[in-house]
Amino acid sequence: MRLARERGIAVEYRIAGAADYGEGLIETLFSIHDHGLQDTVELLGPVSQSDVRELLGWADLLLHGAVSEGFCNAALEAQAMAVPVVGTEAIAENVIDGETGLIAPTRDAVAVADHLERLASRPNLRRRLGAGGRRRTVEQFRLEDQIERFSAWYRELIATGDESSELRTLRVQLRRDQRRLEELVVERTRLGRDIERRESATAMKELVDEFVPDGERVLVVSRGDASLLDVGRPTGHFPQTSSGEYLGHHPASSREAIEQLEQLRAEGASFVVFPRTALWWLEHYRGLRDHLERSSTLLVLDDAAGAVFHLAQVDPGAAREEVA
Repeated sequence: MRLARERGIAVEYRIAGAADYGEGLIETLFSIHDHGLQDTVELLGPVSQSDVRELLGWADLLLHGAVSEGFCNAALEAQAMAVPVVGTEAIAENVIDGETGLIAPTRDAVAVADHLERLASRPNLRRRLGAGGRRRTVEQFRLEDQIERFSAWYRELIATGDESSELRTLRVQLRRDQRRLEELVVERTRLGRDIERRESATAMKELVDEFVPDGERVLVVSRGDASLLDVGRPTGHFPQTSSGEYLGHHPASSREAIEQLEQLRAEGASFVVFPRTALWWLEHYRGLRDHLERSSTLLVLDDAAGAVFHLAQVDPGAAREEVA
């Protein structure tokens, strides 16, 4: 979207999907703000089937930048509505390049932008690809034909004598075991993230106990994780809304982060804490780090635990003695 906009294309990208994207939601929101696309990309959340139809009626094309995908019903729905598809090789099985849409290499943003620019400037091409997609769905994906194909396949499977019932049973069990293994991999990843969050919260609390006096107000750099605020001091998320809730995304720039930091400092915040999972902020937001080093005091920076800044110019040794 950023590349398309830089080429002078007036573009609006609406993404329909579930409300809970997990870790991907934070990354997507950060990317939107990092590229300055707040007025270009809109996350719609869950939508109904009738809403999907309305969206496809509004759209000039469907953009599907998948890195991994199966058959992709969304691409088929777009073709049924005569909407051309711009996608990656991950959905090439369901989009005929040059006939029902345009296909780019996976993870190649420049190639995708090239396709967007081509379609933006050639309405006749959009209409031709859309008509090709509509023709393909009518000829190859009628509901009655799909039911008959599935039915015939099951009948053939049941009647086949090429393999014994024991082998078929083994194949079914193997598929079940494979699905279970995939579920366990997902669960292991989830548990790993949960353990990391818990360990990070514990390490950060130890830093707060050591460096922050009782009663002082603490800002915690977080992704909205409430467990990080349980440090025995008055705390708040950073960044946050005017009502004190997590803002929902990272700052778009160091300037934005500094503006909110100074506002919260003026409202009584005395310390800002970076858990170890948020230490990347100090590299990514270099302007914020420089500002903190000029206007505050770094009490501790520990890669295994996190960092604590006192939002005042004090002597770190004296601060440690005061806490002790």
